[in-house]
Formats: sequence, structure tokens, C-alpha cells
Amino acid sequence: MGANWPKSTVIALFLLFLAIIAMIALSVLNYLSLADLQASIDELEESTATARNRVVELRSAAAKKEQLQQELAVLKRRVPDEPSTMDLAYVMKELGWKNQGEVTEVQFSDAVLDGALMKHTFTMKYDGKYYPFVNLLEDIERLERFVRVGKVTLKNGPTSAAIEVEITADVFSQPPPGAAAEEPAAPAEGEAPATE
Repeated sequence: MGANWPKSTVIALFLLFLAIIAMIALSVLNYLSLADLQASIDELEESTATARNRVVELRSAAAKKEQLQQELAVLKRRVPDEPSTMDLAYVMKELGWKNQGEVTEVQFSDAVLDGALMKHTFTMKYDGKYYPFVNLLEDIERLERFVRVGKVTLKNGPTSAAIEVEITADVFSQPPPGAAAEEPAAPAEGEAPATE
């Protein structure tokens, strides 16, 4: 009934069968390895994209930090830690000479805490002519140091072309460490609150 195959043929067919099973097993293992490898590649690509985005964010933050440091340096020059009132008085006298007049007096009053800054009020007297005085005000406006002119009083000078001017202005500095910022005073009854 059954065919009698030679023993070598049976062994060869058995070995062929084992080889086919081994190839199928290797293919399945290879597919699984490739799937794991592809998952690893996908994960690595995602990590790389995340790292690239983070590098872009860090570069942007570094650029912003540098810009903020530059802005802070400008602010420190405009509102310094130290008031340097003597230096400012000298600058005002130079501006008077530059503008064909003379700053005859620069008087500082005591500094007071004004919000988060120290306010140094000063009075300056200028003798000269009107148009050079206007130029003096423009030069004060362009100073690196922030100066807020509060009041200007003009009087006729000793000659018809001359004027005598008194300026009241404020400069600011950083408060000493530990100085508490003042709260604005509450408006009196019936008054509107102050606006900035």
C-alpha cells in the first residue's frame, strides 16, 4: 500500500521539511526583529524631533536672555544704582555752556522713596537766551540718565534778549537694598484716584 521510498530520500525530505520550518521561523523572527527595529527607529526619530524643538526653544530663550540683559544695562544707565548727583550737576553745567548760557546753580533735595525707585529732586538755575534754552531742554531729554522735568519758571533777564530760568526736575536711582516700596496714598474723600 504505501510506497517504499529509499531511506536516503525520506531523510532528505525530512531535512527539507526541517529547513522549510527553520526558514519560516527565521522569517517570523526576522519580521519581529524588523518590527522592533522600526519601532526603535520611529522612537529615535521622535526623540530627535523633540530634541531639535528643544534646541530651537533654548536658542530662542538664549537670544531673549541676551536682549533682556542689554535692555537691563540700558535701564541701569538710565536709572542707576547710585544717584551720582555731583556727576549730574556737572553734566547740567556742561549743557548750559553748550547752549550759550550758564547753569548758575544745581541744588538737590533729600532723596525720597517714590514707588519702587528713589526720587532725587533738584532745582537748576539757567541764565541765557530763549532759543538756546529750548535746545538745553532737548539735550536734557536726550540724556542717557532719565530726567523728568516738573516745573519751568521763566523771567526776563538783565537785558532784553536774556532770560533767567529755574527748572525743578527729578532723577531716579534704584533704592538701597531692603527699602520697601511705598503704597500710593488713598485719595481723599470726594477725590478721584490718581491715574498714571
